[in-house]
Order: sequence, then C-alpha cells, then structure tokens
Amino acid sequence: MPARKKELLVMDLEVNEADRELVAIIDAGAKLGSRDAILSLQELERRVLDAVEKLNVQDNLKEWVVEPPPTQEEVSQDHVPAEAKSDLKETKNHALRAGCRINTYAPPVEDKYLVNPPMYIPSPKALEWAARLENMTHVEAPPGLIYIPNFTTEKEEEQLLAWANTLNWDHEVSTRDTIQFGHHFNYHTREITKGRPWGNLDTLKDKLAPHMMGRTIDECLVNRIRPPNGHGAHIDHEAFDEPVAIIGTHGEVNFVFHHRDGRRFHVIRSQRRSLLLITGEAHYHWYHSIPEGIDDAWKGRIILRKTRISWTMRAMLQSYCDGL
Repeated sequence: MPARKKELLVMDLEVNEADRELVAIIDAGAKLGSRDAILSLQELERRVLDAVEKLNVQDNLKEWVVEPPPTQEEVSQDHVPAEAKSDLKETKNHALRAGCRINTYAPPVEDKYLVNPPMYIPSPKALEWAARLENMTHVEAPPGLIYIPNFTTEKEEEQLLAWANTLNWDHEVSTRDTIQFGHHFNYHTREITKGRPWGNLDTLKDKLAPHMMGRTIDECLVNRIRPPNGHGAHIDHEAFDEPVAIIGTHGEVNFVFHHRDGRRFHVIRSQRRSLLLITGEAHYHWYHSIPEGIDDAWKGRIILRKTRISWTMRAMLQSYCDGL
C-alpha cells in the first residue's frame, strides 16, 4: 500500500519534529518558569500525542475530500447603520490550522499549489496580521452578513469566466488585477469617474437585483487575485451604499471580518459561485479582508488556493453620482 506507507512516513516525521522541539524547550531549562514557556510545552505535548494517535489508526483510512457547501449561512438581514447589535457570542474558528488533516492523495494537476510551498515566505504584513488575529476573539457572524451558496450556476460561472478572459485588465493595485464597470473609483485619489460600459453583465445584475434592498446597481468591481496575494482589510468607501454584493468564481477563499474595536473577528468561507452580502452592521462597523497565503485551513482541511475572480456589485449614493 504505497499511499499508506507514504502517510505513515509523513506522520513519523511529524512526531520526530515535535519531539525535537520538545527536547529543545526542556533543555532551555531557565525558561520553563515562565507562563508562556509552560503553555508552549503543553502545546508541543498535544502535538506529539496527536501525531502518535495518527500512527495508531487502522489501515483502512479513506482519502479526504472537501466538504460540500452548506445549505445556507444567513445571519441577519437587518439594516443596522448604528452599532446596536454588538453582543456576539464566542464561537469556534473553523479556519484554525491546528489539527488539520494531511492530504495524502495525489491531487490532480489543477489542484496543485500555484506557489511552491518551500519557496513561499509570508510577508511581514501577513505575519503581523496573523499575530493580531491571535489576540482577538472569534465570534459568530456579525448582523447583516448574509451568505448564499450556489448563487450562480456552473454554466453562468463558465460564461462569466470566458468573457473575463477576453478583457484587458487594469493594474492599479499591486496585489490584484481589476476592472471597473459603471463607475471607476481611483484608489489613490478617491476620485470617482465614469467606468467601462457594462458589457455582458446585464443578466447577472438582473439576477442580483432582488437582493439589493431596492438599490440600483451602478458599479461592478471585478478582482482577479492570484496566490499568495490577498486583499487588505477595509470598509467600503462611504460613496457606496449597502449592500455590497460579492460573487466568487473559479477560486475559493476565506474571508476575515474584524470589528473596528480590534477585539473580535469572524471567518467565513467564500466558495465558488456563492454570493456574500454585506449589509447593516457588517457593512458599517466590520472590516473585511482576504489574508495573504497559498492555502486556507477550513474545518480540519488544508485547501489549496486557486486564482479567484470576484464580481463586486454596489450601489452608489446619489450625491456621488451627480455630475457623472
């Protein structure tokens, strides 16, 4: 059983690595009196036990597959401009890497890493962001965050991607390529001018209209993000009304929402063909971002990232539309 043998070798390496770190901490001696050192020791002990447990499992382990999308994850449709619903309960963070299973099967070509893991070095900003999240509490989704899986069909996604491949992309942002239809928002001057003609987006606009809270869609931002790039934390410019509607295609990714107070955050998985609506409190008081990385942890799995093309539909406040 070559696959099983490979799996056991990987697990044995995990045990050896954890053991070496454990011995190093014990040899340090003087540090064991600190609380942080003791916590580190306990974490390493847990890792050793987890790795040993993997070695003792039966030989009939099955290959893991990514779980299908949830039926729906709708938190709230309330429109709450003022921060009136901030008492959110602490919940489990499904994006934790600790305890994630190893992918032991040979992935198809299209699922291989776009960036070779040994060659990937996280940027200082990425490390700083990860450290900040460790000091926050993961809570339930903020009011006004609505997730609808399978919003578009496979055929609709295929048509959007085929059309996107015929377009000339702008390179106004270093970490992603963009196209702006309807209106154009200048990321440097904050100036709003006319964007490109709508092209083939009328069908998508009509399908999205019932979810737009009566607002008229007059701007579409298309982002193309290749790993390991992400999207910086931000709250959409005040010119854009709620809701912000984000449709993901081709690639899947974890979205991180964190509150203005810097103490709470929530992670949600944006799967391909899904719709993410940001309204109310989530729109006005929570930053959203896509962390830098070449893969994502989700519900005990490590999922490789692909190039992601998202379609963000927004309505602009009338005061900003005058004169355009």
